[in-house]
Amino acid sequence: HYIAIIHNHGYQAGATIAHPHSQIIASPIVPDGIERVIKGTEEYYKKHKRNLMQVMIEHELEVQKRVIIQNDHFVALCPYASRTAYEVEIHPRDIQSHFNHILPTQYRDLAQIYKYILQSYNQNLGDIDYNMAIITAPVDGNLYPGMSWFIRITPRMQFVGGYEIGTDTDICVISPEDSATILRT
Repeated sequence: HYIAIIHNHGYQAGATIAHPHSQIIASPIVPDGIERVIKGTEEYYKKHKRNLMQVMIEHELEVQKRVIIQNDHFVALCPYASRTAYEVEIHPRDIQSHFNHILPTQYRDLAQIYKYILQSYNQNLGDIDYNMAIITAPVDGNLYPGMSWFIRITPRMQFVGGYEIGTDTDICVISPEDSATILRT
């Protein structure tokens, strides 16, 4: 029902293999975190007849505080409720629920954005550990009109403490606006 596409870079990112590596994992269930994204985007779509991710992207492009880089097909930004310092999401400008629907004409623009983010991490933060995940709709035959795939890059620069574990709460030590400013330079 779900295909997870991930990349681990560094020990703190769970890279049990000495070199950075990617994995594709097919699962007979839809993970809880993905279920929450689907539920939230579907509820918004039913209520407003608009895609939540599209509304968010339009707002971010208008405000320009958390946008790092954009091109014809994609926008990279530090999300408003970043879970970690310097977390980045890459969103398609044309809403698509499934990652595998990306058009060949969009590959270069996606690669340009992804490369820029990794180079910015390296220049501004050093060779940090990070996880990359492609968040996409399940592969169960449904169209998911309220959902839009995106890429999440999560740096692993701080250790998770007892409060975070005990309360299932993320603590981000830098604002997404400041993160975006640093990553734009």
